[in-house]
Amino acid sequence: SSGINAEWPLRPGLHNRSVSDDAEKNMISKLKTECGCQFTCKLEGMFKDMNISNSVNEKFKEQTRDQPPLSLDLSVRVLTTGYWPTPPCKTASKLPKETEMAFERFKTFYLKDHSGRQLNLQPQLGQADINAIFYHKKEKSTDCDSALIPLL
Repeated sequence: SSGINAEWPLRPGLHNRSVSDDAEKNMISKLKTECGCQFTCKLEGMFKDMNISNSVNEKFKEQTRDQPPLSLDLSVRVLTTGYWPTPPCKTASKLPKETEMAFERFKTFYLKDHSGRQLNLQPQLGQADINAIFYHKKEKSTDCDSALIPLL
């Protein structure tokens, strides 16, 4: 039984909280040497997804610059099914109209170059930054579930 947590790269990678790409590549290289290619295949796929997602987001922002601006700052991670551990969504939630519209704009953009693929929104993996003032006290929320509460 391995002592390695299979979900360790999920959150840091998804939310750009990596300390160093080089350090992570070095670690994967060492794991590949010690454990073999089968063990590191998914990790390498995860890093490939992150690199591709970064370039797709840049291209999306560049190509939609002439369209009416979104009411939120959208950053999408396109993840390959099978590489990423995806926890089940704990609650069924209806996303705000602005979020749905932003995702549809991204989906239209993405599928124009990648026809035949399927995009599924995974709100349980999302992150939202909301700043609010309640009774003269400033509050900040960063996880998706608590971000939806003020919208109810």
